Amino acid sequence: MTRDEFEERFGDLVASFRIGTTAAALREEADQLAAELAAAGVRYETGFELSGEGMEQAILKTRCFARLVDAIDVRPGVEGEALLALAEALASDELPIIETNAVRLVYTPLMRTTAEMLAAVRLEKSRREQSDRRLSRDRRQQVAPYQSPDRRRQERRTAGERRSEEAKRRREQAKALLERVKEAAKHGDWPLLVHSATELAELAPQLPPDDRRAATLQLRKALDRRVIEQLVDLGARVEPERRPVLRLCRWLGLEGAQVLIDLLVASDPPGPRRYVFDGVAAMPEAYPLLLPLFQRQGHAVRVAADLVALMGNARALDPLERVLTAPDPRTRVAAARAMAQLRGTQFARQLADAFRHEEDPAAWRGIAEALAMLGGREPIEALLEVALEGRPLLGTPRYADEQQVAVVEALRAAKAPGVKAALARIAKEGSGAARDAASAAVAGGGTGR
Repeated sequence: MTRDEFEERFGDLVASFRIGTTAAALREEADQLAAELAAAGVRYETGFELSGEGMEQAILKTRCFARLVDAIDVRPGVEGEALLALAEALASDELPIIETNAVRLVYTPLMRTTAEMLAAVRLEKSRREQSDRRLSRDRRQQVAPYQSPDRRRQERRTAGERRSEEAKRRREQAKALLERVKEAAKHGDWPLLVHSATELAELAPQLPPDDRRAATLQLRKALDRRVIEQLVDLGARVEPERRPVLRLCRWLGLEGAQVLIDLLVASDPPGPRRYVFDGVAAMPEAYPLLLPLFQRQGHAVRVAADLVALMGNARALDPLERVLTAPDPRTRVAAARAMAQLRGTQFARQLADAFRHEEDPAAWRGIAEALAMLGGREPIEALLEVALEGRPLLGTPRYADEQQVAVVEALRAAKAPGVKAALARIAKEGSGAARDAASAAVAGGGTGR
């Protein structure tokens, strides 16, 4: 089994624990994974140097960052019970991680102290004193113009001292920023925390590899769920702080995205937290976190529909199509509008059928707007059925005048293909208020194609 396959399959176990699945329900899957690893095992390294803003991160990688785990070594003969216990521990922020003979972990070291750095320098010096042979990293890569030995030695010493001083300065700056983040979190100084954390996240790539790894993981640990929630509320109160808060959440990867999504689900209506929609929409790697929301009801489904529409992720069309029959009218409208925004023309028939069978007046109007937004043959035909219905001499018409005018208004506001021709047909073949509204729309221009 390759590293990527292990990351995906074992990460699914971790993600299942994160959403509340019990160990008993996952035992069969863990046993199957253990059977495939029984022969050769696998070594999973987090690849820390490839993490950060703009990099897609799997759930397993982000949970390893949170628990300061640098590598997982699964040896042949591992049992499903051990994999299940490890997945449950990684999914939690509190459960202890228990190693076995078949499952060994490598933890990330904390940032080295000055004493440890000096000890490393002394060790390197002692190695050099054992032999006069030049190391490969000390050899010049190109031939330099001749200089006297004394001048060449002095310039080399000066350049090395500058690099050493610069590395030391950055290391001390990172440690000071990390302490400032911890103190700000302790005393609730959220503006100071967000700016100090942002500065440290930008400084981390300039640190030596070991210090970079330690500083970044300690920053991730300091930015726990409670802190992120406070930062989101800070952005809701102070508009200039919104961009730095969302940048930090995206830097955290899936962990930050999960907190943002949970806050949106818990806020009905979103109110001042509405800006969080833009933050999650800018994280396409967060799409898998939205799929469980489609299995729920009410506001959670509407949040998922709005987010996938903002992301422009066409993979969400299948779950959206199933939501068209949800019991909540507002949820049905949210699904229809999301499908129209994603240009789900392959589901035009299902959307038109939902429009014909919709009984809630507000939902009916919302789905009519979605059909006009989508455009195309079948959506336009469904709208024309309403707008062109004649007025009987006796009895009550199927569609009221207000509904016919609502269709004309939806077509007038849309920019989809076929809208202009549909309005012209209503103006010519329609009757009553719908014909007047369509004639005004055609005469006024500004309609769709």
